[in-house]
Amino acid sequence: MIAAALLILAAPVEPAAPAPDTPVQSCVMVYGGHEPETGGPRSLAAQCPAGAPYPDRLQAAVDSALDVIPLGRWGRDRAFHLATEVLFRFDPETARYHPEPRQVLISAYLDIPSALFEAERGFACTAATRIGPDGRPGEPDVYCLVEGERPRTITREAERAARDAVLATRYVPTGERYCETIEYTATIHRSDPAGYVDQLPDLCEEGE
Repeated sequence: MIAAALLILAAPVEPAAPAPDTPVQSCVMVYGGHEPETGGPRSLAAQCPAGAPYPDRLQAAVDSALDVIPLGRWGRDRAFHLATEVLFRFDPETARYHPEPRQVLISAYLDIPSALFEAERGFACTAATRIGPDGRPGEPDVYCLVEGERPRTITREAERAARDAVLATRYVPTGERYCETIEYTATIHRSDPAGYVDQLPDLCEEGE
């Protein structure tokens, strides 16, 4: 934020930037670590386009957002989907950049519990979590269905797996808190949750 503030103070001596044809600018993500998609990234960086209006401000805004994201020790075996880009919107009135909302940056895949895999029982889960100003999810409310039902022990296993996946996920920080719904489905052999996934409740709506 210090770098961004210094750039804003220097604005009066700069020529006015033209309004861009596309107000949303895309910056390419660069993840550090031996295998960022397995075990999670160890560092975050982004390369922003030099042709954007006020490119230094864009880069500073993106760098500031990435700097506050806490990276966890997720374990070597956890797999992730990593976003290839981050999107920031240019505000011509203030000549500042703001992140587009609800961008998933680091998405953790669900680890299927061995008890469900061995029993060949598919399942579907929904989770509601409040995303913090730093892009980290808070403790989620989780609800799972196994074969369309909620057998106690095996459902608890599914809900624990969904909780762990939620807490390992990261969003692009917006500086605000908001409720986000994340759904997971697991098809195991012929056990497909497609027939009952629409029975999952909207936990964000219920918690508001």
